[in-house]
Amino acid sequence: MIENVDLKIEGDLLTIKVDLTQEGRLSKNRYRKTIVLASSNGTVPLVNPDGSYRRECLNFSVWRKPEPGELLRYGHLDRAER
Repeated sequence: MIENVDLKIEGDLLTIKVDLTQEGRLSKNRYRKTIVLASSNGTVPLVNPDGSYRRECLNFSVWRKPEPGELLRYGHLDRAER
């Protein structure tokens, strides 16, 4: 299931539209350092104008600001900063 992405092939160009007003979701990685704004959730087939197809994968994420104390919990601060 594609999240917040509109993919379109026009000639030799692949147009990718992402709605930047969407809130997104926390990434599934261990430290949850990014917010996923758009994802194809794996590869998706795209049909070329000549009838052939290709498989593409898209993940669009942004870094998020950590909560207070979160960096300490994951051990990302030096002892001097603690």
